[in-house]
Amino acid sequence: KISKEVEVPCVINMSFGIGSEIEGHAEMEAFLEELTDENPYLYICLGSGNEGPGISSPGLPSASYSVFSSGAILTQEVGRDLYGATLNKDIILYFSSRGGEVRKPDVCSPGACTSTVPNWENWDRFWGTSMAAPYSAGVMSLLLSAASKEYPGVKIPSQFLYKVVRESAAHMEGYNHLDQGHGYINAVNALNLLRKYID
Repeated sequence: KISKEVEVPCVINMSFGIGSEIEGHAEMEAFLEELTDENPYLYICLGSGNEGPGISSPGLPSASYSVFSSGAILTQEVGRDLYGATLNKDIILYFSSRGGEVRKPDVCSPGACTSTVPNWENWDRFWGTSMAAPYSAGVMSLLLSAASKEYPGVKIPSQFLYKVVRESAAHMEGYNHLDQGHGYINAVNALNLLRKYID
């Protein structure tokens, strides 16, 4: 409603981490599919869930085709700075839910972070696909912002933007499609591909 009233795109981040018995068939997933079919300028980013490394483990509602699902990466820098780990490459966190019955996650995004504000818990380090989803939402927001400046008046439906972000992701060596979806999210690649498609 707000998105329509102010005529701007609406990027939504949600995180549940709830298991799904039959992937893609939960009532919440059906609701989101109907909602996004009727409102193609809602961009919904979700964590794929933390039930990995087993296959077919995305949690609801991330198994829906109508949303963008992110697996979780531990970057070398965060591994070093927060956990004292020496990594020779960025890795997919072991618990990141994997695909199988559905083609999820769409991509993987950095999924470990530290709080920069006073915390209300006794810990300031967090990891999970709940950290990866807002990263993906941020990338989508950047892309929509850039497109609004470079291509005023051009509207980008959510499914098209998801396609651009998936196709521009970087393949991670040592992982298959079930692990990483289309690969490591890449904002620069995505912007270049978006420009190519629009042009």
